[in-house]
Amino acid sequence: MPKVQTDAQLPPELDYVWEMFEEISMGLQGSGFGIPVITWRDLSAWKENTGTPLEPWEAKALVILGNLRAFVTGQKVAGK
Repeated sequence: MPKVQTDAQLPPELDYVWEMFEEISMGLQGSGFGIPVITWRDLSAWKENTGTPLEPWEAKALVILGNLRAFVTGQKVAGK
């Protein structure tokens, strides 16, 4: 999967978390009522389908990243 350039710089040790976030985000289903976020159910399905184990802090980070992405994208759409 090609890396996406962002303005934020993550420590190299966290690159794998960002790569998981990108992979999970590709599978999110939108409802037509806003930007889809990573839910615990989405995360559980992804873990089961990929066989990827997650530490609790990694799971929390992925859910938080999904919500932040939705917030930032929503702000951009709203012109803020």
